Amino acid sequence: TYLSTCEVFNPVTNSWSSIAPMAEQKIGFKAVTYNGKIYTFGGKTISSEPLKTVQMYDPATNSWTTLTNMPTGRHVFETAVLDGRIY
Repeated sequence: TYLSTCEVFNPVTNSWSSIAPMAEQKIGFKAVTYNGKIYTFGGKTISSEPLKTVQMYDPATNSWTTLTNMPTGRHVFETAVLDGRIY
């Protein structure tokens, strides 16, 4: 399912709540956490080729920021954080 909605799980209260949605509905994107923020990469929308999109979610402000696009679009791939870099 193509989604833009996002939820957060609170293990203390064993409950889910909604947070700010992503800018576009997509599938096949990847996400990593780095320095207290969540970064999402690529994916695919209903009518598109793989996306180049990079977005960052800041839990402190409950907002998404669009960052510099990747050089090429990607979907259904992997990401990792190592030595202060996101691969």
